[in-house]
Amino acid sequence: SSNYNPETRGGLVEGCTIFSTSEVLSPVADRYTTVIVFDEESFERYVPNLEPGGWLFYNSSVIKNCKIPENVKSVPLAVSEIAALK
Repeated sequence: SSNYNPETRGGLVEGCTIFSTSEVLSPVADRYTTVIVFDEESFERYVPNLEPGGWLFYNSSVIKNCKIPENVKSVPLAVSEIAALK
């Protein structure tokens, strides 16, 4: 049988890694210190949960019309162009 997960159907995919020096009581995060997004739909969904002073890495090849929050550090990456290099 084949998997038919949201990513297979074209839905949003979220992965979360929590680093802590103390016990983590819940694997669910409602605020992020770093967000990596590859498309505008993910940008609109996850960037509002980015903490002030957090890091935003985004695919500048695709994300053109989204407003980068002024209170975060942003790093545009031309991911699509990099992937197309031979």
